[in-house]
Amino acid sequence: MAVITCDPFYWCGLLGYGVGILFMIVGTGTTHWLIDSNGPGTGGLFWMCQSSDHCMSITSNDNESTVQALLISGIVVAALALAMALMFLLKTPSGAPRSKNLAHLSWVMAMVAGLLGIIGAGYYGVNIFSVIKMRLRPVTDIELGYSFALNLAGSILLFFSGMSIWTGASRIINGSLPHSQGLGFGSDANIMTISDARLGNTNGGYCYPPPHYSTVCQPYYPAEFDPKQVPPPTYDELQLQGTLPPAYSSQYVSQSLSPVTHASKREDVPQGQQPPPYHPPSHSRVELPPPPQYNPT
Repeated sequence: MAVITCDPFYWCGLLGYGVGILFMIVGTGTTHWLIDSNGPGTGGLFWMCQSSDHCMSITSNDNESTVQALLISGIVVAALALAMALMFLLKTPSGAPRSKNLAHLSWVMAMVAGLLGIIGAGYYGVNIFSVIKMRLRPVTDIELGYSFALNLAGSILLFFSGMSIWTGASRIINGSLPHSQGLGFGSDANIMTISDARLGNTNGGYCYPPPHYSTVCQPYYPAEFDPKQVPPPTYDELQLQGTLPPAYSSQYVSQSLSPVTHASKREDVPQGQQPPPYHPPSHSRVELPPPPQYNPT
């Protein structure tokens, strides 16, 4: 079972993953990233042209397939990074020692996805000059569409989101978060975490965090007290309570009444006479004499 954690860095990283993937999908979904500024074109997320003469594509030099392959690969890798980041979030805190590699791998894959997107956009930009030379048009007549900018922005956003994921995962694993409310999905009370093992906080098999440990927004506390952790009462405590357990009553009674059974050691009984026989009570309760009263006069 798992508990959703409450780290702002991690949540911002997840949001950046989603927005970056969306930007890359929108940017890759269009065919034309170039438009002739002097032509009758209309702008939008997907550039629209009334004539193919004013919509310039890099298909003329067979580079569009390479660019799209790089961008699509970046989108797939970014989606896998987002899935791994969510898996780490659901496996924490009970599986934090085992699932921390998911967050680190998610960060690495986000870096790879952003790098693929930047390489694709850069490779497209390099081929702009070849298109311009083939069309014999000046550079000022060519404009990049919004889709090109969206793809580049999504790729860069994946970089910063990956850094945020790394920071949030480190805070979650090290247990340096403040206590706060979260969305609980239950927790496993039989799994001992690293922080508890270091502190020796075993508690008879129960696993609940010390006050400074807040990997979970709602930490688990055992509802029952383990009787194995309670030491048996001493004889002095039983005397104060006035109750002796049956298993130890004969032992305690024989110890407490041993001076009575030996008349030779008693000063209040003359030699040659036997004290009255002692009959221990049938129940386990021993009536103790009242304490002497202090009289200041």
